Parts: sequence; structure tokens; C-alpha cells
Amino acid sequence: MEKEKIHSVNYDEVDLYKLISTIWRRKSIVIITFFVFIVLGTTIAFLLPNIYQARASVHLNVDLWKYYLEEVISSISQNEKLSVIVQSDTKSSITQELTQFLVSALNGYESRLRIARELKGKYGLDLNLSDRKDLDRIYTVRLDKNGVNIVLTSEMKDRKIAETTIKLLIQELDRRAKEFIYAYCRKAYKVCEEHYSIAFVEEPFSFDKPVKPKRGLIISASAISGLLLGIFLAFLWEGLARRRDELKAKSNLSM
Repeated sequence: MEKEKIHSVNYDEVDLYKLISTIWRRKSIVIITFFVFIVLGTTIAFLLPNIYQARASVHLNVDLWKYYLEEVISSISQNEKLSVIVQSDTKSSITQELTQFLVSALNGYESRLRIARELKGKYGLDLNLSDRKDLDRIYTVRLDKNGVNIVLTSEMKDRKIAETTIKLLIQELDRRAKEFIYAYCRKAYKVCEEHYSIAFVEEPFSFDKPVKPKRGLIISASAISGLLLGIFLAFLWEGLARRRDELKAKSNLSM
């Protein structure tokens, strides 16, 4: 058993030696491929335009039930008052409903088109207003991990345009929120907006440096890819060379 183990270890060591020796013999292939990929990766990384990001995170405060109590509680019985007060937890459901509505509305075509027109008129952006893909790249709207706050993000080649996009997006959010509240309150509640407010969890800001492209990552990925491809080509070249030598030896023997 010990001899078999020793033989197995020696066999593995010989294989490892062969692998390393093959790479060493064909090192020129590995080196050339490695440097070609680094040059290509570096060129691509510095040709890509800088992308700046602006963002904000908002939380909606909707206390419409307070207004409901103020308007209605004086005209109902004591038992009904108790029932209304118990049901005042509907605040959270209204806020959740409004939040989900706004995420859907701001990601919709109407809001995107309105903001795109503003940006195109102000900055002359090269946008095709009839192309949904062009409109989608202006900004993103999503809920945070807890599903409570709305996160607004814009990535543009110009930092100022990204900041303006967030400002327009907040204005659009406020406009669509008030539309929802008016529809919810209907004509009976003319001052519902007094019980609605936007709180900034994360104030609107933009990064000083571009967030894209990540040049270091691109160059590193190119270097690793070049190294792996170079090793693969080295073994491929070695295999082809051996196959060619074998065929040549057979032809010599046949002669």
C-alpha cells in the first residue's frame, strides 16, 4: 500500500512538473497574450466615457387619517369615535399604497417622457423621445431593501445633468403624490395635502468622481483573462506540436 501511495504522489508531481515546463517552454505565447489583453483592456477603459451619479432617498409621510378625524369626529357618536380611532392604523397602509403607486408611476412612460423633454430642452440631450430604451436610461426608481423608502438614481455623462434629473424627479414625485392624494380624498377633503410631506432619508447629492467606468477593475479583468487565455493557448500549441511530431515520425518510419 505504501508503494502505491508513493507512486501516486510521484505521478502527481511529474504531472505538475510537466504542466509548469510546458508553460515555461511556451512562455512567449503566455506573455504576448497577457500584454495584448492588458493593452486592449486599458484602451477600452480609457475610451469609455465618465459616468456621474446623483441620487436621493425619500420617505413619504401621509397622515390623511388625522384630517379624517378632524372633519368627521365631531359629527358621530361616542362608539363610532372609538371605532374610528382604532382604525387609525390605516395610515401605514395608505403610505404603502402611495409608495408603490409612485414607484410604478415614476417608472412609467408618462413621467419619463416629461422629464426627458425637460432635459432635452435645457441641455440639448441626444434623446429619442419615442424610444423607451432612451427614456429608461435617464434614471432609476426603486424601493430600498426594507421596501419603505424610494431611492432615486440618475447616471449621466455630465454631473450637472444628473443632479438636475434628480431635482426634476423629486418634483415629479411630489406632483404624482398629490394626484394620488386628491383622488383618495376626493372632493370632500380639500386640504389633504397639509397632512402629506416628503422627508429626505438621503438628501440629494452627487459623487465628485465618476462611478463608471471602473477602470482598475476592467484592466484587472483583462489581465486575468489574458493570462488564462495565454496558458490555454500554450497547452494548445504544445498539443498541436506533439501531434505534428508524431505524424512526422510515423511518416518517416513508413518511408
